[in-house]
Amino acid sequence: MPDALRLFLVDDHPLVRDGIRAHLELSGHRVCGEAASPQDALLQLRRVPVDLLITDMRLASGSGMDVLTELARERSDLPVLVLTMLSEPAFVQRVMSAGALGYVLKDDAGATLLQAIATIAAGGVFLSPSLAPGDLNLFRDRPHLSPRELDVLRMLADGASSKAVSEHLGLSVRTVESHRLRLRRKLHLEGAGSLARYAQDYAALEPVGPTS
Repeated sequence: MPDALRLFLVDDHPLVRDGIRAHLELSGHRVCGEAASPQDALLQLRRVPVDLLITDMRLASGSGMDVLTELARERSDLPVLVLTMLSEPAFVQRVMSAGALGYVLKDDAGATLLQAIATIAAGGVFLSPSLAPGDLNLFRDRPHLSPRELDVLRMLADGASSKAVSEHLGLSVRTVESHRLRLRRKLHLEGAGSLARYAQDYAALEPVGPTS
């Protein structure tokens, strides 16, 4: 790849895209396309030459995992760099296993993003320095969640109340509350709010609805 790369941005916040584009273009790169959803990105990528794609994980329509999955089918040659707020080691592992060549946190300095782009362009793999290398092994220690617990987690990601979950899954409210308590204990989370945030982060990588 040449030093000045043709980059494509996927993020559902226009102001965020504006800021990233300005930073990249000041550094000599060219942003040749932008999209707010995986669907729009794929349509544009069929006709726009691109050297590297940069995507967020949380998107209003779909997710960064959708981008990775579809690119694996249509553009397996296109390197992908993930730029996100999600720092959960298990998420990083899933994303890298899905084919991403870089993972940068939005809390990192702008220079880190440029370093990641240069590393990938040179044929390497880049992980944010904020992520301790050993943390990526923590996913092996994540507790196993039952299919029913996953159903509850996915509904919580959509903001469903215990009553709504109980009606959809055919469970009593008390049973749903028990599932929520077990989830917090298994995942070492404090309070209902932390479980809701975890569920939303999980949904960003597993964009599917309840299985029953």
